Parts: sequence; C-alpha cells; structure tokens
Amino acid sequence: METFKNKFKSIGSFTLIVSALLFFVRCAGSPDQQMAGIYVNSAGSEASTANDTLRVELDHDQQYKIFRSTGFRLIDDDGKQGELKHETEIWTASYDPATQVMTESRNGKVITFDGHKEVMTVGKRKYKRIKND
Repeated sequence: METFKNKFKSIGSFTLIVSALLFFVRCAGSPDQQMAGIYVNSAGSEASTANDTLRVELDHDQQYKIFRSTGFRLIDDDGKQGELKHETEIWTASYDPATQVMTESRNGKVITFDGHKEVMTVGKRKYKRIKND
C-alpha cells in the first residue's frame, strides 16, 4: 500500500509536468498568434527622418494583411526638418510554415519573425513589437 507521502509526491510531480507542458504550449502558440501585432521602426539620414508602424493581422489560413503607416520629414539643405507627411499602404503576405518566412505578394518582400526578441524583419529593417493582437 502506497503511503500518503508517496502519493503526494506523485501528484506533485504530475502537476509540475502538466504545468510545464501547458506553459510551453502557450508560449509556443501558433504562428498566427506569434506574428499578429503592432511593430514600429524609426530611421533617419541626412535627407529625412521616418517612423514606420506595421499592424499585422491574420486574414485567413496562412494569409496576412499588413497595414503600414509612415510619418516622415524631409530635411532641407540647411538641416531643418520640413512638414510632417504621412503615407499608408496595405500589404498582403503569405506565411510558409516550412521556412517560417512570410512573403509580401506585390514586391516580394521577405518578412521574418523572432518571437523571443519580439522583432519582425522586413528586408534589412527591424521592427520592434509594441503590442500583441
């Protein structure tokens, strides 16, 4: 006959294992849960400064809509920033689970994600996640 102490150890070990598995599954999530969200990037040069915001949303299956909003200021020859201007775009992209890469359909932009660092890379630009969806 098993003692109460041994039963408690077994239940405790089982609970710990189940809790660890549930935590792992929740953190791993599905690719659509990992990628959806809002990402930002700031860039500048002698000619301009810009702030990009990308909102990534699952459209259906492995298809995504990416809403890009950019605010920028041109810099004149005297080094003064001009008027703030805005541009918006809507991208459509397909995610390939085998390569873990998203490809934007119109221009072929390659989009990758690093879930641990909360970073999305579009070409050479890195965007930091500021909000999960």
